[in-house]
Amino acid sequence: MRERQRGARPGAWQHGGRAQQTSGRAAQSVGSVAFPQLVYNGRGQPVGAIARDPDGAVWLTKSGLDPTRHKLRVPAGWATDAAHLDALRAAGGAGVRLLLVDGTTLESTLSAWDAHALPVTRGHGEQVELPDRWWTVHRAGARQLVFAL
Repeated sequence: MRERQRGARPGAWQHGGRAQQTSGRAAQSVGSVAFPQLVYNGRGQPVGAIARDPDGAVWLTKSGLDPTRHKLRVPAGWATDAAHLDALRAAGGAGVRLLLVDGTTLESTLSAWDAHALPVTRGHGEQVELPDRWWTVHRAGARQLVFAL
């Protein structure tokens, strides 16, 4: 058992430096991973969660993102902490899902991050960026065409 670090959140020393919370919902468990699992930025603020969607796929989901504030311009794309991708990989995740303030949803696979991510050094810790071309965009209000066979 590790000693509690000064200034650590209560219980954080038990979970590798980050407290894991369930936001009041029942946690699901697969092996040793409980869902949802909150992820934090370098300042200790929750910025998303690794959770299972209704289809059973595990996603790193971040919501409330404003492209004018959060999107990288050069090169154009979206970034996340490298540690968040490591946690997603450990949970057997499918990819990253971003929910924008205008209702648009962006999705990218973990394999796209592994193949095309770029390192980012902009003062927010170790991050990686995935350029726009590797994201699937689902516009708010767009209807999915479904063929019945």
